[in-house]
Amino acid sequence: MFDIAHECMKKWIRRAVLSGMICSCGFLFYVGYFIWHFEVFSDAVRDDKHGWLGPAIRRDSHTMDIGKVLFYEGTDFSAYRTYRPLCRLWLLVMGFSD
Repeated sequence: MFDIAHECMKKWIRRAVLSGMICSCGFLFYVGYFIWHFEVFSDAVRDDKHGWLGPAIRRDSHTMDIGKVLFYEGTDFSAYRTYRPLCRLWLLVMGFSD
């Protein structure tokens, strides 16, 4: 009886470790792509309708410099929606919380 419980526990631990590794890799890819997609050392981007958005998107022609912050003139907010948790964390760290 002890051997059956031990085997079941080994399978459960193996699955838990594998699930943890998959989730960790997914999170690291999410953070890595955020750093690759956004200029994390740039000024904050703001839009009149949506407020503070986050850092500037790399190679984006819809961001206009208006002084100490950037203004987003585009209509596609999908990148900011996809990375909303990291953008909000970035805004909080930079002192631009809304």
